[in-house]
Amino acid sequence: MPSPLITHHVVLRPVSGPATPRDSIGGPSVLPEGVDAPSCSCGCRMILFFKFDVASTFGLPFLSGSHFSIFMCPVHNEAVEQIGPYLPERFWDHMRSYSGVPRFFRAFLHAPGRAQRIQQIESPLVHHSLTFDRAQEVLVSGDAACSVPEHPGVSSSLEQISADQSFKVGGQPSWLQDAVRPVCCCGAPMTFLCQVPSDYEFFKTEGAPEQPNSPASDSYVLFLGNASYFFACTNQCSPLAVYPVLQN
Repeated sequence: MPSPLITHHVVLRPVSGPATPRDSIGGPSVLPEGVDAPSCSCGCRMILFFKFDVASTFGLPFLSGSHFSIFMCPVHNEAVEQIGPYLPERFWDHMRSYSGVPRFFRAFLHAPGRAQRIQQIESPLVHHSLTFDRAQEVLVSGDAACSVPEHPGVSSSLEQISADQSFKVGGQPSWLQDAVRPVCCCGAPMTFLCQVPSDYEFFKTEGAPEQPNSPASDSYVLFLGNASYFFACTNQCSPLAVYPVLQN
């Protein structure tokens, strides 16, 4: 009988007033001193979709207190051209959309220990704080198994898990297609950090512009609504060593 995997389901709670939770959809970004919120190659300031601190209770092989955030251009709602599983040097500078748009998104995993600042940038997304409900996942037999390094709270195989297509942190990716395990340009394995399920809606504020190619007029999606599985370098060789695997 395989050991259960630990995951954490993301729970949203509305934020009102001046509160600035570190775990949130929308709201202000939290970036190290000297690092500005990113801009798209088109010149538009990217918007923060969500962010959270990596807690020790997640059982992930990243430094506790590391901060994850994902930004995307409000004009370019695109899918990322997949370049894995073996990623080239500074792969984060080579990723682009299938239509050729470079640098339309940025994903960060900043290690703790550097001074940070809150950047108040107007967001079209309704501000929600995030909490994390601990849960278990059970592996089932599958044909996509392959060997991966062992880490606390992370399975040592890539077998398909029981269908859990939720917004979650840690555990095992709920693959819609074949399993993928990226390898960082530094040679270290990349570990699954979190997933956003297909067509997950990030609701927009009243009066905010509609997102191009969004399936609904009252919300935004990441990467055209593809299921998004975020992997980060186990060695945390760079804050930008984060790779999104997209499936539909």
